[in-house]
Amino acid sequence: MDKSTPKYTAVFGNNEVEYLDLLFRGALSHRKMFVFRPLLNNRLARIFENTLIPAWYLKKYIKKGSFITGDKKGLWYKINQEAIDITNSFYNENLAGNLIIKFYNCRFRTDKFEAYLKKEILTHIFAVMRQFYGAYFSDIGENVFIMVKSPLNIFIAKYLQEKGLVDGNILILRPFFSWMPFFLYYGWFMSEFLHRGISLSTARKKYKVSMEAVWGFSRRTLRNDMITDGSKITKKDVLFVQLHHDNGGERDKSYEEADRRGYDTLSVPGLKIRVGRYFPGIFLLYFLVPFMSFVAILFLRKTYLLRHLLKFYMECFPIELFMQHCCVTKNISMSDHGEIATTIAMNRYGTKNVIFHWSDMTAYQDIHPFIAHNEYMVWGEKHIDFHSGNYYVDRHINIGCIYKEEFNRALAKKEEIAAGIKGLKVDYPKVLFCDTSSSNDCDATEKFYIRYLRMAKAFCLRHPGVNVLFKPKGGADTTEKSFEEHLEEYKKEMMEISNQDNFFYLDPSKWYFEKSLAICDACVSMGMNSPSTVALICGKNGLYYDDTGNLEHPFAKHYQNIIVFSDKELLFKQIDNILEGKFNCQEVIPISEIREYDAYDDDHALERLRDNLIE
Repeated sequence: MDKSTPKYTAVFGNNEVEYLDLLFRGALSHRKMFVFRPLLNNRLARIFENTLIPAWYLKKYIKKGSFITGDKKGLWYKINQEAIDITNSFYNENLAGNLIIKFYNCRFRTDKFEAYLKKEILTHIFAVMRQFYGAYFSDIGENVFIMVKSPLNIFIAKYLQEKGLVDGNILILRPFFSWMPFFLYYGWFMSEFLHRGISLSTARKKYKVSMEAVWGFSRRTLRNDMITDGSKITKKDVLFVQLHHDNGGERDKSYEEADRRGYDTLSVPGLKIRVGRYFPGIFLLYFLVPFMSFVAILFLRKTYLLRHLLKFYMECFPIELFMQHCCVTKNISMSDHGEIATTIAMNRYGTKNVIFHWSDMTAYQDIHPFIAHNEYMVWGEKHIDFHSGNYYVDRHINIGCIYKEEFNRALAKKEEIAAGIKGLKVDYPKVLFCDTSSSNDCDATEKFYIRYLRMAKAFCLRHPGVNVLFKPKGGADTTEKSFEEHLEEYKKEMMEISNQDNFFYLDPSKWYFEKSLAICDACVSMGMNSPSTVALICGKNGLYYDDTGNLEHPFAKHYQNIIVFSDKELLFKQIDNILEGKFNCQEVIPISEIREYDAYDDDHALERLRDNLIE
């Protein structure tokens, strides 16, 4: 091993305290270390870096590992499954039936605190596992792994050693800053009073539905006003909420547009703390009870839970203020794999936190576990059954695929729609390619996106008699901003494919998904992504190009090289078969299986959604 190569690897979860512990003490001893994950990119971590961790140390002694989990075929999904297994095992051995869980369930009148804690533990384990695997698959030689001592980290280390995944020793350091979250929490709590201010209580206004304004009003189905129909749910029944400031971004614009359109709106970051009926309970719950929790975890020797518990209060507090201002029957969640604290806080006021899904949730069996909404409105039974082992949802309701209504409208005028695309040869076949959100921090990495573009470009070149339609999920600016390492490659591929005469870029700000799908002969998704699933539900040909190693999606398990492809040559051959009339996806996938993904053969999903929101 080269002398300049670090012999230590720092391993930490999404935890600023462990991050500070490892890097601060590394700086004191001038310890050279690998870090196989991005340095924590949040406000608190940046404060640590600027004050307690010398910049010269980060620059001279910290070497960032280049391994990207999503680039190793199948590894992303393997780590997800292992992380869930470890989470459940650790919880069952160390926390099940614990007084802390019982205390929080009792204090917040819930049965969902187990879900919250498991989600927090899982997030930590997943981050730690990715780093160990990064080191395992990298050429770093014999290495010493450094972790902060806690029962959870020791549990993870033992698992990895038993699996033979650690090539070197694990050095467990006694925590130095473990009490810091306690002082940071009370600093945060007092700052909330100072910057929010106090007001007298007034009557709470009543609404049938509240939801965060995130979608805007430009799309056809996923738009902020999709739940209003003027009769069952009117404008006055709906409250649009701003939970976070977006620095003038799309969420802020969407919220402002809802206000301009005459909807009632409420910005939670700007709410004052009301003095009245709820104030004594708020003060008790968020000032005195955290101190009691701190004493309890010291007595029970569960100090490693302190950060998670205090984070729970910080997530609940803004929702408490929201609920003080309004009486809401049901809140529509915008998070399909989070908001456990939100659900718990809302339930204290009699509000149900519900979600209807807008994506194919069978893409990953294990990536979104431990959700705890009160109601989950799904397209069909498959979407809940696939994940139900780790769900804490009170009730699920099948409503059907929400996109079919708008798809059928577009299908009725597909010739008119196609004629509106400049340069399109309307008599030629049309193949739609749809990308997905990409990031080196997930399974759909930058390299995968570029491979997908190259595949689509190769199809263009080989099929001059086919119209190739490309419908990105986000605009060009959004996609470019998602690239960190391969931006120039992305630009080069986009320029080359855009120069093809038979290539047509469908601007997502003008072309909604359902319209694009209605005019095509086949849809090809990047990964096990929703567009092709919706295509199959709507009676279209839907294919998937996925070479990431995802074998969790039922279609990936049962229809490899039939509708799911990792080899572009086999994919091209199947597209040719479709265009020549030799193959049709609907003849392969029985209607009974489609009904598992979409419970109804009609297009009344949005009507069922509204019915369930007001029941």
